Formats: sequence, C-alpha cells, structure tokens
Amino acid sequence: MGLALDAQEQLYVVEQEKRGVSVFDRQGKRVRFFTHPSVERPTGIALDRERGKIYLADTAHTKSDKHTIKIFNMAGELVGDVTVTLKAVYTDTHIYLLAQWPDKTETVEQHPYTFDGQKWGKPEEPLEDRFAIQWNISAAGFERKGCAVLCHTGTRYPDKKPRMHTNAPGEFTDEWHWKAARSNPMGYVDDKYLDSTVDPKDDEVAHHADGGTRVYKGNKMKDGAPEFVWKGTPGKPPAVDAAKAGLFLMSVDAAPYGPTNPLTGKPWAKGDKVPVAILQEPTGSNADIRAVGRWINGVWALEMSRALNPGANAVKGGKKIDVVFEPGETYHFGVSVFDNAEAMEHSFSDVLTLVFR
Repeated sequence: MGLALDAQEQLYVVEQEKRGVSVFDRQGKRVRFFTHPSVERPTGIALDRERGKIYLADTAHTKSDKHTIKIFNMAGELVGDVTVTLKAVYTDTHIYLLAQWPDKTETVEQHPYTFDGQKWGKPEEPLEDRFAIQWNISAAGFERKGCAVLCHTGTRYPDKKPRMHTNAPGEFTDEWHWKAARSNPMGYVDDKYLDSTVDPKDDEVAHHADGGTRVYKGNKMKDGAPEFVWKGTPGKPPAVDAAKAGLFLMSVDAAPYGPTNPLTGKPWAKGDKVPVAILQEPTGSNADIRAVGRWINGVWALEMSRALNPGANAVKGGKKIDVVFEPGETYHFGVSVFDNAEAMEHSFSDVLTLVFR
C-alpha cells in the first residue's frame, strides 16, 4: 500500500482494488478520491509539494513489461505519464538491455552557457533527456518499495532540496545513469553507485562515480566566461551524428576561452552557446557500461550492455558497488525517466524484477 502526506497533513492512500487514491483528513474522514481510466494497478505514490504534483506508480499487472508513472496535479487531474518498455537478453559474458519510451522532444543539451551580448550565463533549461536504473545491492526495503525507499523530500534538509540516498551505512545500489548530453555522445552510461552519505550543503553527495576516469567533467566559469571552448572545428563524438557535433565539447578539442567563437570565426554574439561539460573517454569501472541512445519520431531507444561480472571493478575500497549478474538469480531494480526535468519532477517506476532463466 502506498502512502503520502501533504502540507495540510491529509493522508493519500493508494487503493489497488479501486484503482485510485483516497485522501483522508486529519480526523480520518475520506474527503475525496481520484483516478483515471488509464490506471490499472497503482502501487506507490509520492507528492511534490513545491511543484504541486502527485506521482502515482502504476505497474499494470505483474507479468507486464509496461510500467508507468501517472502524474496528477493536486486537484487529482492527470497531467502526464510515461510508458517504458524493457527487454533483456544475455550471453555467457554480457547482459544487453533495450529501453524504449516516448518523448515529444529530443533534448541533447544540458543548460549550456549562453551569451546575452554582454555577459555569459547559465539558464535553467534546456535539461538533457536522461534514463536511470537503480539496481539493488544491499538497500533494506528496496525489494518492496523500489526507488521510493531511496527518495527523500527536501523538507528535512536546510536547503529544502530533495535527495536520493540509502538509509543506513553499508547499504548500496548500483546506479546506471544515461545522459543524452553528457554520456551518450561518447557511447557510455555514467556508471555510479549510491550510499547513505548526507551533507546539508550538497544534495548530490550520495551519488559516487565508479573508479577510473568519468565520461565527462565540468567546464567551469573562469573570469566571467566558460573556461574552455573549441580549439577549432569540433570533432564528432563517437555516438552522435556529425551534424550535432557543435553541441558537444570533447577534451581532445578543448582550448582556453578567447574573444572569438571558433565555430563562426567571429566575436561572441548574442545567443552563442558553450557546453557546461567536457566529454572524454572513460577508464576503469566508469567504462563498464556501453550505451547508444537514438531519438526517432518521438521515441527514445536506448541500448545498454555490460559484462555480467565486471570482476575487480565491482568492488571499490572493499565495498560492493556493481551488481554481479548470475544465471538463475533474481534482481530487483527501478527505472527513472527525465524529460527536461530535475529532482522530483522525473518519472519513476515501482520495484521491478529481472529473473535470469
């Protein structure tokens, strides 16, 4: 049963038999009920009070490969949902996953630095399309609640930002985070793991990169401008079309900022952009997961592959940080879809199960 509490201390209760959500006041009186004809088997619920949204996990039926997040406003009106289709196959050495989901727009930029004619700034949007998987390693309760056990609203933190972390030392999940602007161009997933670290000043501190060189690094501001730009005509990243090369900055093409835009050969003009990330070939455990995502006619198709057992890369500092797949075993996981979204605005699934046969 999914439960959530709003700012007025009204209790939201997911009712599977009724295929919807009942809302009770502080005295226990049912004050309303909401649903939608598309809701089949609701299981989990989360509220985003700041943005006025309700996220309802709908797992269809137990054997379905279609798992959706129904997004309602606080009035109980459906405003959006995402259907993700997942397929998996494996060989003696590797696992291969295919994820497909609808997206009306292809977003392959992550709020690039933008010149307004006088100064550089970083707008809040666009935000790259993203897809994430959390594979459970040792997080208590994950097999029942999935990613919901990792998500924490911002009300408990001084900066009011929501956070994602496990709930006790020694609990870990293996995080596969595909990013259309920062990992896909190089043909990889950003391979990370999640632990219980909490820092009141850092809402991302529980997310850790695996060992080795990461697939991207930040392009910081220096003296009021991006520190690095292209040194000439940008090269084509391995996994994107040549026509989009100018949207990305690879480390092999990076040079210090100067007064001229290398893409036009002219002084920087209003509307010119520079990526906030510098892409590079990852090494070590960070290079474990290969991936290629393609957006065609309103649908993302993402192919991922990784060794069943990454060997020494599965352990970092004595901690098991990568899930090891073995035939005959069962693995619990959850998926998230980010469509020009950050933090709690993303769509996420209930707990899912992968069984090796």
